[in-house]
Amino acid sequence: MKKSRKLISVALVLAVILGCFIPYSATASAKKIVYSNKKGTAKVVCGKYKKTFNAKNYKNKKGEKSFARALNEALKYAGKKATDKKKAKVTISKGYYTFDRTIRIYSNTELVAKGCVTKYLGNQLCANFDKDKASAKGYKGARNITITGGTWNVAIPYKNVFKIGKTNEKLGSCTFRFAHCKNIVIRNATFIDNYTNHDIELGGVDGATIYNCNFYNTKSVNTADAQGTESVQIDICYKKAMPNYPSYDYTPCKNITVKNNTFKNKLRAVGSHHAIPGKLYDNIKIYGNKMTNIGGITINGMYWTNSKIYDNTMTNVGAGIDLISFGDHNMYNENKLSYSKIIAPLKKSRTYIYGNTVSIRKKDNLLTFRFGVRARGTDCSTKDKNRNLNVPNGYYYLYNTFLGTDAKGNKLPNKISGAFNSGVDLRYAVDSRMSYNKVNMNGCDYSVAYGLFIDHCQNADIWGNKATVTNAATSIQRSGATIRGGELIDFTENNINVTDYGVQHIYGPTRVYIHNNDIVSSRLNCVYLSGKDDPTPNDTKKISIISNDFKSPNNDATDASIKIIVANIEVTAYSNGDVLHWFRGSENERGLKIKEMALSDISLERTDNGVSLDWECETYYQGFKVYKYENDEEKVLVGDTTDMRFYDRCSAKEVMYEVVPYAVNAKETIYGEPLSIYSFMDDVEEPEDPVSSEDNPVSSEDNPSSSEDNPVSSEDNPSSSEDNPASSEDNPTSSEDNPTVDDPINNNPSNDYQTDGQGNYYYIDGEGTIVYIDPTTGLPLTNDQTHGGT
Repeated sequence: MKKSRKLISVALVLAVILGCFIPYSATASAKKIVYSNKKGTAKVVCGKYKKTFNAKNYKNKKGEKSFARALNEALKYAGKKATDKKKAKVTISKGYYTFDRTIRIYSNTELVAKGCVTKYLGNQLCANFDKDKASAKGYKGARNITITGGTWNVAIPYKNVFKIGKTNEKLGSCTFRFAHCKNIVIRNATFIDNYTNHDIELGGVDGATIYNCNFYNTKSVNTADAQGTESVQIDICYKKAMPNYPSYDYTPCKNITVKNNTFKNKLRAVGSHHAIPGKLYDNIKIYGNKMTNIGGITINGMYWTNSKIYDNTMTNVGAGIDLISFGDHNMYNENKLSYSKIIAPLKKSRTYIYGNTVSIRKKDNLLTFRFGVRARGTDCSTKDKNRNLNVPNGYYYLYNTFLGTDAKGNKLPNKISGAFNSGVDLRYAVDSRMSYNKVNMNGCDYSVAYGLFIDHCQNADIWGNKATVTNAATSIQRSGATIRGGELIDFTENNINVTDYGVQHIYGPTRVYIHNNDIVSSRLNCVYLSGKDDPTPNDTKKISIISNDFKSPNNDATDASIKIIVANIEVTAYSNGDVLHWFRGSENERGLKIKEMALSDISLERTDNGVSLDWECETYYQGFKVYKYENDEEKVLVGDTTDMRFYDRCSAKEVMYEVVPYAVNAKETIYGEPLSIYSFMDDVEEPEDPVSSEDNPVSSEDNPSSSEDNPVSSEDNPSSSEDNPASSEDNPTSSEDNPTVDDPINNNPSNDYQTDGQGNYYYIDGEGTIVYIDPTTGLPLTNDQTHGGT
């Protein structure tokens, strides 16, 4: 019996000893962990200075032994002994600790907490200086601080109350908090169970690196928390953002790196949600992180410039990345800056978001809008849209933002799956690019969904993206891409596979180029221009739809590949594959213009008593009108056909035709540009006369002025040879550049003169009339002077 008890005792002792070395995540139950504030040591090494601080020698106000107080004394001692050249290291003994106070760390100190598990029941577990003595400005509060290892736990709400709506929620505490300092490193640490607050909060920090850390679990989950609870918050020194950390001099963070960390079961991973106009967060880098089960927006950047977000993996998240010029809320214009001063630093910024993989969770009770990657400016153009942000009304654009490429232009797509509202989203951006991204929203059951969303951008390149947005359910607004507002949008070489609309244009940007895309729409339109709620209805919008490969297998004449139902729009469309272009309007929609530049080759063939015309068009119209010119002046409609072939019975020795494509609006026929004017000459011999007779030395083949053997026209004749300076391109007397040569044909600046192959030159005036001219003088000829040579 005694032997058995002895074995049990030995086993328990071993269990206790080994327990100190078991990682926190490996414990069978949190109830078996025994936390203590009554034991533990902190050893300080700083050059020749070495000292150990033991909990048994320090007591709190209750007279109890306090390891937290011993650790604070060790950190204070290290701070006094350390210099920029001689750093101090404070090492905590392994174990489980309950802190009864905030620990304060000072300049030039590294705190090593490997094998330690801590928890704190108050506000702020670790900070860089005593808040009661805080007076630092800028980045001068502390410097060169490193924290290595440890498991840090602030799971219990403290006594203050935070009111959310009609309910009261206990307000949690930041685990680590640093302000007014520079060169902070936090590595190989684990943060767990924070209650509705930040694991690490940085305010007014120049230079911080957080890497190889784990961030697990947030205790409270509700919509209000999700909008502002980043695990790592990048903040500014302002009383509403960093309370109890004066001075409040609006110092922002810069040169912040968050890399190779794991975030799991959090409300947000990294971000900012406060800003002061003119005080930008600069050079923020977030890369190589794994983020899983994030309830809200995973990475939220507000007023960030010259930053990079790349190679992060986000799985089962509410939303991916949101980069904002400044926020929809929490923008404090305390320094009363003007619009130009607020926007000026953004114009110099260049930010890159690339190589991220984002998987959106299927169900979410925190967010109403779920997206993969979004970069957006802010619309404060009216008092209502300003939303009491206390900034001048206007559009606060993002500038030089690149989604899908790095600074060298390498193709590094963001890969988005499962997004419910938009895959890749660019709004109110200037001189920006969305390129090579891959969006898969297959099976999306949300009624309003866009694979690519481009809203009120200026000079934006949307290149090489691939978007799949499909579902069998009926939808009214799903689209592969939606372009809304803005100017100069280049939508090129994208691959779209969608159930409903391929490219949907709602609000009417001007100068949009939809070129060289592959678009498949199984149910509706490859391009749908609706113009709904166009904010500038009096402006003519110019849309170019060229050289796309459109496939709409289920479309018919009532729902075609290209559908336009908007006023004040000028469309150029051709070479879009085997598609039907359908244009429709209503009685309130006026000013519709269509330019169908259907490039064609016209062939004319003379048959018995008639002329056969064939032409090749690269797109289909509803019809083609064929006009014939009579008496050299009058244009007469001789045919209206839907075919690419026309036959006209005529006996004139010369007929000239014009082919005009057209489409039918609800109210009128809309004509495209005439293909051209084409002539056919009869080969019937004309009676001899002094002007046209073969015996006439002016036109006879034997006449030396026109004979091939005549040195005047011979290739060997120096007067016409390429080597002859009289006719050489290098000869100033005959050069096209010589303004003194009286040659109205070759020197015609408009290049409008044409020849009918019989020595006659003509042009078409503004009323469509053929005007023959003298090739020597350039003067118009009468009817008696034409048709027989000059």
